[in-house]
Amino acid sequence: MALSKTFTLPELPDGVPASYIRYNRIEEMDRRRRLAVILFDLYVDQATADRPGSSPQRPSAFRLRASGADFDAWFSNEALAAAEVDVVAQAYRAARVLTVDWWERSAPLSDAEDV
Repeated sequence: MALSKTFTLPELPDGVPASYIRYNRIEEMDRRRRLAVILFDLYVDQATADRPGSSPQRPSAFRLRASGADFDAWFSNEALAAAEVDVVAQAYRAARVLTVDWWERSAPLSDAEDV
């Protein structure tokens, strides 16, 4: 499970795009404070991400933060039970709807494709 959205990064030679977004880790999940912070890495492509020992082009490039009503809608026990998915799968879904912080701006990854 991952997302695909193409980014042209200045550190890559000849404007080679990076396009593979993969879950990295849960930075914070606090049900009492109703807060979830989830990080995603950016790889050049899926083949690079799947290669043993490979590193992301931009580690923790994307930061999803859901709090209050957004936490309740996406990451509460009730929301996860209703969606019938785990936290990671729900994080990919939420990243396409909620605001995600990344180096260029803060915006949902709404045009990212599931891969």
